[in-house]
Amino acid sequence: MAHTARLSELADSLVTSVTGKPKGDSAFQRLKDHAAKGFKDHSHARTNQFEVRDRLNGLVEKFAVLNRDDLAEALQARLDELPSKSTRWLPEILSLLLELSDRPVEQSNMDGLGSHARPETPPPPLTWEEITADDPLDTDGLWDDVGRGYHSSGDDEVESEPATSTNATSIGEEDLAALARLHVVQPDESDLEHVRAARLQVNSTTEGSGSEHVPELSLVRESLMMLHGLPTDVYCLEGDTGLVTQRRVSLATAASSSVEDVLDQLADIGTRLNYLRAWTRSAEKAAYIQSVQASLQKLLSAFTSALGKLERRFASPCKGTVVSMIEVHMAVDALARPLLQLCDIVRRTDGQKSIALSPFALLDALHDEACIAQVSAGEEVFAAIIDVVLAGLRTYLKPVQQWMETGTLPTSGGDDFFVVEAHADCALSSVWHGRFALRALGDGGASAPAFTHAYVDKAFALGKARAFLQLLDPAAETSTSGHECSASDAVLDVSQLHSHGLLPFDQLLDDALSRWMHDTGMDCTALLRSKLLYDHGLTQILTNLEYIFFAKDGSLFQSFAEALFDRISRNRTSWQDRFMLTELAQSTLGSAPCVDADSVALRIARDNDKDDIARPIIHELGRVELHYLLPWPVQNITRSAALPTHSAVFVLLLQTYYAKSLLRSELFALRSLDTKTGDLPPQMAAMMKLRWRLVWFVEMLHAHNTDTAWAVHQTMKAGIEAADGIDSMAAVWAQYEKRLPIALLLAPNLAPIKEAILNVLDLCERSAQLWKQLVRTPIEAGSHRGSSPMPTSSHDGNTDPMPLLVDFDGSLSFIKAGLRGVGRAGGEIALQALAEKLDWHGS
Repeated sequence: MAHTARLSELADSLVTSVTGKPKGDSAFQRLKDHAAKGFKDHSHARTNQFEVRDRLNGLVEKFAVLNRDDLAEALQARLDELPSKSTRWLPEILSLLLELSDRPVEQSNMDGLGSHARPETPPPPLTWEEITADDPLDTDGLWDDVGRGYHSSGDDEVESEPATSTNATSIGEEDLAALARLHVVQPDESDLEHVRAARLQVNSTTEGSGSEHVPELSLVRESLMMLHGLPTDVYCLEGDTGLVTQRRVSLATAASSSVEDVLDQLADIGTRLNYLRAWTRSAEKAAYIQSVQASLQKLLSAFTSALGKLERRFASPCKGTVVSMIEVHMAVDALARPLLQLCDIVRRTDGQKSIALSPFALLDALHDEACIAQVSAGEEVFAAIIDVVLAGLRTYLKPVQQWMETGTLPTSGGDDFFVVEAHADCALSSVWHGRFALRALGDGGASAPAFTHAYVDKAFALGKARAFLQLLDPAAETSTSGHECSASDAVLDVSQLHSHGLLPFDQLLDDALSRWMHDTGMDCTALLRSKLLYDHGLTQILTNLEYIFFAKDGSLFQSFAEALFDRISRNRTSWQDRFMLTELAQSTLGSAPCVDADSVALRIARDNDKDDIARPIIHELGRVELHYLLPWPVQNITRSAALPTHSAVFVLLLQTYYAKSLLRSELFALRSLDTKTGDLPPQMAAMMKLRWRLVWFVEMLHAHNTDTAWAVHQTMKAGIEAADGIDSMAAVWAQYEKRLPIALLLAPNLAPIKEAILNVLDLCERSAQLWKQLVRTPIEAGSHRGSSPMPTSSHDGNTDPMPLLVDFDGSLSFIKAGLRGVGRAGGEIALQALAEKLDWHGS
């Protein structure tokens, strides 16, 4: 009943607290019955405590497997601290904690556990009152029976054996000398007696007459010590040179000549090994030589270890061991053969330092010797040589890799690097061709190992492109793509060279270097080409040149030309103001689409001839110089800030157009001539013939100039867009500038033909003046048939056009002959076609 009453009270409190309804409410009793029914419902299962324990143990094992031993130990310690008699709800609590856990392996922090630990209360200090509470010090008879200890003075007269203390003591409390004596083993002097006896016997034999014989074992020991580079009694070692000479000794079991021959050979081996040891300890400036020295030191260490194994056979002989000097000599000769071969290479190259050789003579000699050793020497010699040559090559290629990846030269040891910074402060317009250059040796070859010359140009271009790209766009991504490819193990792997033993070593090395070049240098040529063509407007600039210099937009060119002709005709003395002319060019030629008008400028060349008024306008136009400012990246392709060839083409077009304008003005006067008469005066007939031939010549020349300039320019644009780098673009541009003046007869060696063409254009100006004298306007001849102009007679001044016609025929013949000769020599089809067109009229 008490339990039921308690449940009823709890249900009342629950309904009131949740719903806020008082007991008098009609719905209160219904809600109370529902809550009480829920209290009495025990249909859910209890938590399985064994399952919880298994899950916790599994979690401990999981922590240990995932290398979180700290979590495993902390959890196990807390599980052990759980009370043996758990409370009723402990399984539910632990199960709840397991359900609430979220990736404990990753998110658990051991640093925070200490903050939740309960601070331990230190025990109260021990006092004398507590110590003497049970046993007071003032008790009677306390000091009557005192036990004597180890240091008691009462035992001074008693002798006792010292006991060794086993208690741990600090080092400072011990006698270090006494402690050391306990661990020092005194050698047995008798063990060295036979060594001293053998040495005395050797000394007596070498210093005496040689009547006594040296034991063969002693001679073996002396020889092995000599090969280690140690002083001996049988061999004499010169400290400075490392030269080893043998003294006269004899064996009881061999002839003296045989012993001397064997000892001489061993002395020669020791001499060469000592030279190699001394060379590996010498200071060398070149990094690749230091790597060669380190590789040789490893081989010398391996040789020393092999000698140690050989010594062990005689120091601790097995049953049946035979001491043989010949066998030792053969074993030493086989072990030292790779080192002796390398010693000869080092001696050969080191002895020629006074001669102006390549700084990579050692690397070249090692490479050549490896190629020879592959087919003539043993596998051990070949393996040792390629180990050494690849060690030096890897070190040499490290600054090369830095150059190809960053475009920077090595900060140290760059005196022999194949790239030299010719002009560190050169202008940006010439940085590609002027800043870096290939370092050349005395024989004209590149400053690089001979077997790498095939890759020098490519490596030079990669590094130069990287440096240029950093100047062009410092924010451009220039790092390698994720892999760290050092000039070493992955590419120049010795095991790969051994695995293809049937292939020549030089071919294997070339293949390895090709793979290394491909894997190391991220070729930024494509990125550089894209930035030049599109980001820095090279394609658009090439198109702009057609508008500015080649009259691609005829209306703009006509506007500029007519304004310039009018300015010259109105004032022959002040028309040369370059500011006014530049403004005129910018407002006409500079208004073409995508053309930067501010980059257009026009100047007039100085002339020593002061009589400008009397000079023909055709020749005055020859002083015009049109300029277009190119950005510095484009100047690295054109290799010039000015475009003199293009300016000459523009001037030729101006002169041709001026001649056409003079002849075109005469056309309107022809319409008003009286053609009803049966014939014309001879002067007028000759003048009309001259005019017709001049019109024909000027039209042919203008068509040739425009068509040829456009065709040559389009070929150049296609070549630059297809080029794979700046060098290729510069080569295309150089070929273009070489071909363009030849095709348009502007080259210096074609000056006579150009002068003949200018003479014909000058005839146009002279014929225009003569035409004005032959044909009168109605005002000048109003008495002749009203308003019709009449031809003048031949006696009105010098109006005979025949000299002009003869001059034209002579110039035309010379031009045609010159065109045929140039066309045959240079293969310019356009010039041959122009000569054929001129022949049509001549026939």
